[in-house]
Amino acid sequence: MMIKIQILIIVAITGLSLNACKQNIKPSESPKTSLMKYGFPLDIITPEGVSIIKNKNAGADNLIVTNNTDFNIQINMTDAISNSLLEMKARERENMKANPFFLKILEDYDDGFLFEYATQNGIAYDFRLFKIQGSKTYTFQSGMTGQYTESQIKNMIKSIR
Repeated sequence: MMIKIQILIIVAITGLSLNACKQNIKPSESPKTSLMKYGFPLDIITPEGVSIIKNKNAGADNLIVTNNTDFNIQINMTDAISNSLLEMKARERENMKANPFFLKILEDYDDGFLFEYATQNGIAYDFRLFKIQGSKTYTFQSGMTGQYTESQIKNMIKSIR
């Protein structure tokens, strides 16, 4: 009888220990935020406390997803005029290069690019990423109300992918 009690105690302690370990495990990435309720069939990873604002500009719907400090993504949704990401990226690269504040492309991706541009205060960074889903095109970039470091922009890009 004493052996059964000892075995039962060992099993109970082991079970509680395993459960405690399980609760201490942290996810490797934050949960994704669905943008479907705003009419955008997309999910992105966001920091806590973001606000999401939907606007309509010149025939395009856009969302601004921001925490008002270091995370500010603007997503434009338009009717697709091409089903080629490469064509969209090339067109946007040419537009960027025509901007007198554009300095250089730092990273080039299949679906977009990260670039550097001049400001009155020095250098800032931005990006363009593109997705085509069905008959819609989604263009991602940093929000228009801030200037961001390269690290902040890379975090925004990571949240989209």
